[in-house]
Amino acid sequence: MAKVCTIRNLSTSFDITAIHLIQEWTNIFRKNRIPEPELSAKYLILHICSNSRRVNKRNFKLSRYDIEKINEFCQQRLRSMPIQYILGEWDFRTTRLKLKPPVLIPRPETEDLVGYVLDHMKKHLVKQNQTFLDIGCGCG
Repeated sequence: MAKVCTIRNLSTSFDITAIHLIQEWTNIFRKNRIPEPELSAKYLILHICSNSRRVNKRNFKLSRYDIEKINEFCQQRLRSMPIQYILGEWDFRTTRLKLKPPVLIPRPETEDLVGYVLDHMKKHLVKQNQTFLDIGCGCG
């Protein structure tokens, strides 16, 4: 089981930025052998930042609430919870899906396959009102 880790130094004299926390949590994830440590840290931290309407600014100062929420999310990741469940949502093509256990997490390969099928249908199917039937996909 992973150790409980938090980023301390929450004093007002220390300015904590998103980029700083990404580096810190990447190191913690790496030490705890969490898959894709840097990507995990970026997804979780930038999700909190985007909810605060600061999407493209990684050097802004984080609020105490932001840091607490980031710590909470990262603790869940240390327990090997998938990022998609931690965030509660994930994009699939042009649709944002709401996710929570035990809903299956869409795989990137499935997204690619859907793109290939749609491209094939556009190129090779002549009739406008043809229907495509998906049987058994997503059943594990």
